[in-house]
Amino acid sequence: MPGQEAAATCIVPAMAVTIRAARPGDGSGMARAWASAADYYADLDPEHFQRPQLQGLAESFEGSITKAGNDVLLLVAELDGHVAGWPAEAWGRDRGAHVARLGTYAHSPVSVPFYENRMGYERRAIIFQKNLG
Repeated sequence: MPGQEAAATCIVPAMAVTIRAARPGDGSGMARAWASAADYYADLDPEHFQRPQLQGLAESFEGSITKAGNDVLLLVAELDGHVAGWPAEAWGRDRGAHVARLGTYAHSPVSVPFYENRMGYERRAIIFQKNLG
């Protein structure tokens, strides 16, 4: 109706997500996930977010996998055999962590409700920003 905002609903079927250590060959999937998030935020607020240069991005992620030492663990979330993102909660919980913290864009109509309503996160801090230019 005119003058009323339409509510968007998205129903996603449950899918099996596997959390595993990143391995050589995951760089392109990690780059796709990074670029997808960047596109979302750049569309949401182009003044504060930009899209990364795609050329060399997969190679950069690939390099981070191969250069990681024994004291570094890079994890990926795999969905239907493809890298879909980076997990943290399950890995931390399995190792005795008691708190998970994350940052997201305050004006995101997707991530803020997702983390608060679906994932059980609570707002604990506010970051202020001021344009000095």
